[in-house]
Amino acid sequence: MSGYKRVSFYELCRLCASNTQKEKVHIFRDEGKKIQLQNKIQTCLALTVNENDFLPKVVCSKCLQGLETCYVFRQECVRSETMLSTYFKNFRYTDDFKKSGKVYIKDTKPPNQTQAAPQPITEVLTAVNPANNVATTTSTPVPAATAQVQQNVIPFYTLQLPAIVTNPNAVSQPKKEVRK
Repeated sequence: MSGYKRVSFYELCRLCASNTQKEKVHIFRDEGKKIQLQNKIQTCLALTVNENDFLPKVVCSKCLQGLETCYVFRQECVRSETMLSTYFKNFRYTDDFKKSGKVYIKDTKPPNQTQAAPQPITEVLTAVNPANNVATTTSTPVPAATAQVQQNVIPFYTLQLPAIVTNPNAVSQPKKEVRK
């Protein structure tokens, strides 16, 4: 059997079925539990991994990196979907949105590519409460494990709300024409 080597079935990567990577993480041991490996596999790949199934329980470093990238991207997409839905619900009745369907966005620039070490990444979300026009900002630190993966992710645009926001539940009065 030239070109084949004998390896332990349970040392094969659960995701790529290879044994080429030396570094592996066991899904159900301390490190795998700490980084929620089972949940990330289920969430991103729709694969069910059970502690009692008869398949390998390790993930190689290459697949782990790909899974982390996928998970971070998925989280960003879910956050964006939630943000867009919230903005649409709050601003679909404003005059500006009804007229043009346009919103204000802030162009976020990617960090300088020549940084020596990655800086801690913090997500900042600013929103205006339509009831009182008060801006609120929340800051959520991103875990260090995903910060390394995120340095290559292109930042998404942030919607900026106008300073004056009309009540989305208020009925808009038709404007009177001025004749000259």
